[in-house]
Amino acid sequence: MRTTVTLPDDLAEQVKQMLDSASLSEFIRDAVARHVEELQRKAVAEQMAEGYVAESREPSWDSDWQAIETEGWE
Repeated sequence: MRTTVTLPDDLAEQVKQMLDSASLSEFIRDAVARHVEELQRKAVAEQMAEGYVAESREPSWDSDWQAIETEGWE
């Protein structure tokens, strides 16, 4: 997909100075992909934290199974 991205002049200049053999498009594509991955990891971590809190308040497993789940651990 082709799209237009607008960058402030000073940021564009900083990026251009950092480019080795990569093109500006490759650099931006890589940066956006890394940022998306980071946001996805943060979202999963937040969902896990919310799940742990919810589970600690109201366990989803049936207490009738506790004897079987802990059997042999003593």
